Parts: sequence; C-alpha cells; structure tokens
Amino acid sequence: MGDNMKELPNEEHPFQVKMKEWFEVNQEIYSKFKDKIQSVLKDSLSGNDKELIDDKMAAFQNTILEVLDKEDGTLDELTERFTAAITDGNVLAYCLYCYLELDNGFEEIADTMTDLELPVDAKYAKDGIKAYLQDKRRETQEAVNKDLNLLGLRRWHYDHPKDYQEFINLFAKAYDGDMSFFIKGMSYLTEMLSLDGIEGIPELLESLCPGTESYNKAQFSNNNQQVHERLKDLFASTLNQETVKQKLLHNNPFMCSTFYWMIFDDGFVKMGDLLSKTMMGDGSSIWQKSFGGQFMRSLMLTSFEKASYTKGAWKTMSKNGVAKGIVSSTLQEANGRRGRKQVSVLLEEMFMPPHAELFTKEIRNILTEWMETNGTDSILAYLFAALTSCNLLNDSYNYRTFHTAILEKFPDFGFKSGFDWAEALYNAIINEHDCDYNLSLSEKTVTKGKEQANLIGIRLRTLLSTDVY
Repeated sequence: MGDNMKELPNEEHPFQVKMKEWFEVNQEIYSKFKDKIQSVLKDSLSGNDKELIDDKMAAFQNTILEVLDKEDGTLDELTERFTAAITDGNVLAYCLYCYLELDNGFEEIADTMTDLELPVDAKYAKDGIKAYLQDKRRETQEAVNKDLNLLGLRRWHYDHPKDYQEFINLFAKAYDGDMSFFIKGMSYLTEMLSLDGIEGIPELLESLCPGTESYNKAQFSNNNQQVHERLKDLFASTLNQETVKQKLLHNNPFMCSTFYWMIFDDGFVKMGDLLSKTMMGDGSSIWQKSFGGQFMRSLMLTSFEKASYTKGAWKTMSKNGVAKGIVSSTLQEANGRRGRKQVSVLLEEMFMPPHAELFTKEIRNILTEWMETNGTDSILAYLFAALTSCNLLNDSYNYRTFHTAILEKFPDFGFKSGFDWAEALYNAIINEHDCDYNLSLSEKTVTKGKEQANLIGIRLRTLLSTDVY
C-alpha cells in the first residue's frame, strides 16, 4: 500500500513554516512577550493600573487594527502585514505573529474584548478578530473535508484491490494497441459532459489538426489560450459534477480506479509515458508528435494544479524518453508547490499488515471506553503519542494525518474536525523539554497526557505479546 501513496500538500504558507522554525528555537523570548500580553489582558479585566493599562491597550489595539485592516481573512493577507518588519529583524513582530497565528492569541483577545466596554475603533478590531476566527474555522473544515474525500478514495482502493488491478491491467494493454481503456474512458466522459462539452471536445481536437477548417480558424483567432487552458475551461463549464459525485458514491469501479490512479498512483505520469511512446516516437508523423506534445503539456499542468503532483514526479521523463523536450520546458515554466507536504493515509495503512486489523479493533475499544466516561478529544493526542513513542507505526506521520484518519475510520464518535488543540497536546506530551508547542497547556494537563499515553502504550504493546512487560 505504501508504495503507491502520494504526499499531498498541507495548505501551509511557507512564511508560516519559517515562523514555526523561529518559534521552536526562541521559546524564552516568546514566553516573556506572551507573559506581558497576557498580563495586559488580565489587568484590563480586573481594572488594575487603569491609566497604564489604557495606554498599553491603546497601543495594542492599534497594532491589531493595522493587522486586520484588510478585505478578507486569508493567511496571505495577514502575513504580508508582518513580512517587512520581520525582514528587518523586528523581534516584536516575530513574537506578535507567533502569538496571533501559532498560539491562541486571537481567541484570548476575542475573549477579553467581549468583557470590555470598548470604543468604536476597538469594536471594529473585535469584529475583525471574530471574522478572522470564523474564516480560520471554515478553512480548517474545508481542508478536513478535502482530506476526507481523498481518504474515501483510499478506502475504496483498500476494499477493492481486484477491481483496481483489473483497471491497471486494462491500461497496460493500451501499450500493445488495445483501445479498450480509451474507449471506456471516453464513454464515461461522455456521460458526464453536457451536449456543449461533447461537441467541444472534437472541435478542440480538430483545431489541433493541420488542414482542417477548425485549425485554419484557430491560426487567425484572437484567442491566445493554450490547449490546457481551453480544456480546463471546457470541463469547468460542461462537466456535470453531480454525475461524477454519484458515480463515486456508488463505487463505480472504473471511476474510482481512475481518480485513485491519478491522485495516488502517478496516473498522469503513466498516461504521459503512454502518449510519448505511442504518439511521439521516431516513427510518428509531425502531426502526431505535435498533437501528443500538446496533450503531454496539458497532463503535466493539470497534474500540478488539480492533483498536487510535484515536479519531481515528472523529472524521470525529462531525462529519458522521447518526450523529454516537452517535459523539460513545461517543468521550467510551471510553478512548484509551496508549503509542507500532507500525507493522505488510512488508519489501517499506518500499521504493518499483520497487525493492522488487531490494532484498529483495539483502538476502537480504547476510544469507546474513553468517550463513555470522559467524552473529550484529548484521547486522540494520548493515543497518537502512545503509537509513536512505542514505534507501533510503519512510518513517520504528523498528527494531522492521524487525526483525519480517525475521523474517516470512526465518524460515529463525533470528534472535532479541528486538530490544533489536540496536536498541541500531542507535541507537549512527546516533547522532552516540557515546551509548549502551539497552545497554552497547563502542567497538569501535560502530565496527565504523558501518564495516559504510557498506559495506552502498554496496552497496545501487550497485544503483540503478553510477555512484553
């Protein structure tokens, strides 16, 4: 299973990655800053040193107003406010960004402002903070929904290995001239396109064929769109998304295989290889090579945009094969992915095959017992800490991957989609230096977490052998 797993991007701004690195090595500086901020917020509620607090709060509110003085709540907009100051080495800017974005600063400020009688400007800041928090929750939910959709494909693949192998075998026959794969694919595509889309495909193909009327018109057209852009617009305007959704929901073998193949099994690259060998070889005509090159380029750009492929996935074809010129030029033009990579993997796939069923069943038992008596999401942090510290996983995974896998496998428990708090607790549990990672966690909470993780670890390891302890 692991061999055809594709890493997917965690939608994380590279600036945020840089700030996390600074945050992790400057805990002492940040802690002093945070103590001052929290002191201001606390004193503002108690009324202590009112004149001094008013001055501090006024300055702080001005800073927040400047940060929130934007049209929307995207991370790009927020980070642009800090970039210049941080480039100049402004430690205060580093600290403020970490407090607002990597810690629970927005929440703390929102809670404080709720209990204060604020002037008009401060109320604007309060509304801005509220809107920003809502945007972040929405973005988190959208990211989780995307991950769960991908896991839905992995679940189908995990449960239908024979169907997927038949799909792979059908594609392999295309190298020998068997057109069944393409005929079947075009048949399904026709079902999902409107009449305009069906008519648009042959029209597009004709415009690429020298000597046709469509080709001659295209040469004198003011439309400067490239082939991949025209294909993108054609499908965006004529593809029936509901039909696609229904076929996936009903586990249509060819459709589910196609999407899994493209996203997780380098399907775009494999299709490009087939095109290069059947249409762009030494014996191919100039028209065939041109036609194949256009579609090779479209495949590459679509794979970057829609399926989160990296340039590295295509680089082998830039060194070998008849299409290396097209591949090399497209790689130079295309923008690379940014941010860290997010792995999409099922819970069962995190364990070695002999133990997958055993551990999955025991994890359900652990979650059931905990939720019956406690009902908190903290159990997920304890559980993942136990799995990682006891080396029970078959690879290194981040907490988000585990959290999403739990949501997919056990939707009936009702765990929250957001993973920031549980991830912070997990990092605090496994951190040997007792250093908070994202959120403020009490020493009691962390100590309890380590105790629970240790007990769960013993329980899981005992499953493998009753003589472990």
